[in-house]
Order: sequence, then C-alpha cells, then structure tokens
Amino acid sequence: RELAERAGIKASAVFVFSFGGVVFGTLNVYADETNVFMENEVALLKELAMNISFGLEFLAEVPKRS
Repeated sequence: RELAERAGIKASAVFVFSFGGVVFGTLNVYADETNVFMENEVALLKELAMNISFGLEFLAEVPKRS
C-alpha cells in the first residue's frame, strides 16, 4: 500500500483471466483518483477479461484440432 501511495495510485481493480477453472493471468488497472471504477466501468472491464479468457482458451485448443 505504501508503494502504491508513493506512486500516486489511489484506486485499483483486478480482473482475472481464466479457463478450465485455472487462473492464468490478470488485468490490473490503476487510477490516480479515488472512486473512479463505477459500475459501468467494472462491468466493461469484466467483460473484456472474459473475452480475453475466451480468446486465449480458443487459441489453446487450435493445435488439438489440427
């Protein structure tokens, strides 16, 4: 927390990339002001993380189809 404060980070949000029940990455978003992640922004970022997860899962399956 101290490091984030020194960097000017006042808010953060983390969105998980996963498939098959396994987490394989995250999207970390930071802001220099508080209360910036409102319901609409969070919903959009969750959807982005789900779409990235789906795309990476699809790409992982491509070699199995060949």
